[in-house]
Amino acid sequence: MSKQQRTVYVSDFNETNLSPDKTESQFNFYQLEKEHTKAFSLIKKFDYVIDLERMKRILDNQMKLAAIFTKQLSLKEFRGLTHDSNILVEANLWKTPVILHGMLFLIKNGYFGSARVLARQCFETLIYAKYSWLDKSMATKYSNKKVGYDQSNNLTINYVFKSLGQKKGSLQTKYSKLCDFDHPTIYSQQLPLSLESVEEKRYFIDLISYTTDLLFTLMLMNLHFLNLVNRQTRGVCFGYYDDVPGKSARIKKLKTDIKNEIKAHYKVRVKFQTPKEEIKEIKMTARSFSRKWA
Repeated sequence: MSKQQRTVYVSDFNETNLSPDKTESQFNFYQLEKEHTKAFSLIKKFDYVIDLERMKRILDNQMKLAAIFTKQLSLKEFRGLTHDSNILVEANLWKTPVILHGMLFLIKNGYFGSARVLARQCFETLIYAKYSWLDKSMATKYSNKKVGYDQSNNLTINYVFKSLGQKKGSLQTKYSKLCDFDHPTIYSQQLPLSLESVEEKRYFIDLISYTTDLLFTLMLMNLHFLNLVNRQTRGVCFGYYDDVPGKSARIKKLKTDIKNEIKAHYKVRVKFQTPKEEIKEIKMTARSFSRKWA
């Protein structure tokens, strides 16, 4: 795994400063808060490299699309139009933006290790929601799931990958990396920050930038998911009924704004010399998710 993927971080502890007083002054609740306040300022200072403000704008526009599509799904039911109600899809319209918002909050405060845990949950949620259009039992299991271990209603990602076969593309490879961030491995979570030297600060910004690109990848996947929902709801605006005042134009404008922000983010990554293999991985994951699975 690349340097950007390791979450084990250099701390100030070594053989010469392990006296009890020294150790306690370095590692306690208030010192941890102090370090993350410092991290917040550093991230804000280097946002022209990290591009978190752009991620906020993309997420804001995606949330606006989710609000419009939720309204259109409700109108379909109200008007008695053909509509396959899918609780997994409808729940995902709102759960995914909340997870992405949580990742953003953690990243901007320096908690990249915790943000990466949420990345796996978001990835699974999007996979299940899209696949539930093909396999109606997914939504049933989601609804019937009991608290604790419930073998008959468990949703398993390996079942989806096995069913997709070659159509899964690079999704399973990406999922394996996300599992390394989630499970207790050398790549999961983070140690107390040490942001004294230039090298430590640069390494920290690399880790934050990589985690931001995990967030960006999930946003690309969510955009495809929203496009699928849009296809399901278009009957409200086109065909039988007139357009809900200005909604079709509004949807088009939001999608165009998101597309422009995506292009701009790729330019930032190229400008600051993000390794080509990492940019390729982002595109391959998004492309694999956007494939036709039926």
